[in-house]
Amino acid sequence: MSRKLVSQIILFCIGFCPINICLADGWAIRAREHFETHKYKLNSGDYELGGLTNTLNIWHERPFRYSLGLAFSPIIGAARSKGAVSTEIGSEIKLWVLGVEGKYFPYGPDKRGFTRLGLSWHALDTKGTYGVLWGWGYYLGLGWEFPVGIVSLAPEIAIRNIYLNNDVSGTIFTPSIGVHFYPELRSSAK
Repeated sequence: MSRKLVSQIILFCIGFCPINICLADGWAIRAREHFETHKYKLNSGDYELGGLTNTLNIWHERPFRYSLGLAFSPIIGAARSKGAVSTEIGSEIKLWVLGVEGKYFPYGPDKRGFTRLGLSWHALDTKGTYGVLWGWGYYLGLGWEFPVGIVSLAPEIAIRNIYLNNDVSGTIFTPSIGVHFYPELRSSAK
């Protein structure tokens, strides 16, 4: 196996099996895996792409109450054309995101439903004539986090709307799953 293939497999495993490192004083690193469908409006028409990506959060959290911090994506992953190919964006894109996100459990720690809001800057790396497009966007998500043994699973459905230069806008439908380890779940499972 080539070194590049091995490194891609390792990175995929890290992205697919989200890591969680609990840090001191409520700080945590969380990751979630997405299957995204991108829809972009260009001057030449509407185009759809899709693929696996992921997000890494570094934030302060109070488990099952709230979390607030930075979001970065993708760790790995890209989206590929699902139909007609635009010469402007090409057949494959990578959407780089850097922003702030907040996750809130509006019904308290006993009810595990949550909302997630984000505001971020974007770089859409295209394989077409546009090259890299820059802009901003927002993220709106709804999910449910529930314990399974010593872990907590967090499926989520979300929409990301982005506004880029060259009058390009996009809507990304992004179902995702997070897998989290909490010290409180470990101690209560004993």
